[in-house]
Amino acid sequence: MIIVFFQSLGTKFFKIVKEIEISKGAKYFELNVSNRRNMNFWLRQGFYFNGVDDFGSVVLTTKKDDVLLIEVDKNNWTKLAALRLSEEQLKYVANPIGILARAYVYRNYNARVFAIQKGEDIIGMLMVRDIDEEPICYELQQFLIDIRYQNQGYGYKALKLILDYLYIERRYDNVEVCVKKEDVDAIHLYEKIGFKDTRYIDSNVDDAYNLVFSFEDLDDKAQAMKETVIN
Repeated sequence: MIIVFFQSLGTKFFKIVKEIEISKGAKYFELNVSNRRNMNFWLRQGFYFNGVDDFGSVVLTTKKDDVLLIEVDKNNWTKLAALRLSEEQLKYVANPIGILARAYVYRNYNARVFAIQKGEDIIGMLMVRDIDEEPICYELQQFLIDIRYQNQGYGYKALKLILDYLYIERRYDNVEVCVKKEDVDAIHLYEKIGFKDTRYIDSNVDDAYNLVFSFEDLDDKAQAMKETVIN
């Protein structure tokens, strides 16, 4: 009851501050939080998750013009049907409805689908699930950007967002993705953001690379930044 009381008080306080700052001309709000519980409170106030900064703190924003991840639910899943994919893309990912069906199949593995939003537009989607056999980790199963929004940096931003989101959740230490060897653009994107080739080849998909992203790399980056400031 005490926690609920302070959350209610915090909501009322922010509403007052928000109204004052908007009257002064504020267009949006941004803030940093240090933990998941605080993040969840601010998400309920209309903020969106906007990644993790170089010091490992969560960045939240009310600015819808940024690329954002929106968890897909029964109220918004139909918007994904408008996404356009090229024939080339369909060689490597399922269509939007197929991805939703795949998430349902893997529902016992904590499968989640996120829409990638820019402004008022849905520009892509991705799906993650848990792998509960060795090596235990998150798996990025599907990831696509609408053909109309490609080559504008949105894919990199969305990929960073999901990695940061899982980093804060941190039930596992790694994220794995399986990429077709011929999908050169995707491989370049994953390597650019920090995925590394495990050298493991699955006999069932021997035409694909198995890449892994380690959250320890983000830990090391944040620690190095903190030490730089201290020194």
